[in-house]
Amino acid sequence: MIARIADVAGTLAESRIASGDFDLARDAAMTGLKVSPENEELSRLAMEALLGARRRGEASEIADAVIRLCDSLGVDPEPATLEIIGRVRGLIDA
Repeated sequence: MIARIADVAGTLAESRIASGDFDLARDAAMTGLKVSPENEELSRLAMEALLGARRRGEASEIADAVIRLCDSLGVDPEPATLEIIGRVRGLIDA
């Protein structure tokens, strides 16, 4: 059931990002993260939505949380996650 909630949240977030509804996209991704906090795809979607809404500070908080989680698990973030974290931090052009 948790995986299904995360999948639906991700699909909705992707759809809303594509249509420019960044607030709903963020809400969908964050809802998914409540049930699946380790889900990097949802974290990426939340950061993407927040960047689209020009809310870099909030995106940075999520980036920091992803890094902390990966560190605690002893794993590296996925390349796509590192790319968006670079954009959040202004290290990579959008």
